[in-house]
Amino acid sequence: MDLVVTACRALANRTRLRLLHAIHTRPLLAVRELAAQIAQPPAATSQQLKLLCTFHFIEAVPQGRQVFYRPAGSKVTANRFLRDLHALLGDIMSKKEVNRTPLEVCDKANASNEAVLEALVKLFTTYTHLRRLLLLRQLATGTDTTVTALTERIGMSPDAVYRHLDKLRRRGVVTYQGTLPESWRVVAHRGPTCRERLLTIVLQKLLNH
Repeated sequence: MDLVVTACRALANRTRLRLLHAIHTRPLLAVRELAAQIAQPPAATSQQLKLLCTFHFIEAVPQGRQVFYRPAGSKVTANRFLRDLHALLGDIMSKKEVNRTPLEVCDKANASNEAVLEALVKLFTTYTHLRRLLLLRQLATGTDTTVTALTERIGMSPDAVYRHLDKLRRRGVVTYQGTLPESWRVVAHRGPTCRERLLTIVLQKLLNH
């Protein structure tokens, strides 16, 4: 569960998402070229690239005195969660226009790249808190789905449970069932959108450890 939090935190950042898009659309760029594309100093850009390498989203390719970056290969890690996340990023970032793929990020078809990156930040932020993941895992089992039961099961205050459930609801991940006693559930899949595929990846990790 900690891996979900840390990996999603790494991706919930517009600068790092811009770097990923640049690397996917034009592999084997050096640090200075990437820094120029995102208008950041090379030293700061290098730190961001190292973090992305840590989670195997990209890989460094030394050539002489320079280091170039490209999307990581599918076999770079044995961790299924990171592999699935890497595949998702590839499907999103491999086009010049990041919302022009079958895997739509924004509901608005003509959204700008910046609007899509902001939507991605919000999506990844959904999974950057351990308590939200605990709630999501519990709801995915289909048992103890009332606020009272969730409070007792996870050891959170009712206010905290409501706060995290509301954020999950606003992100389109859970919904209120509207029955008595008050109950919540994970949303049903409606199509191959980025949000639903990311949810599937996260749930596979949460339920299968």
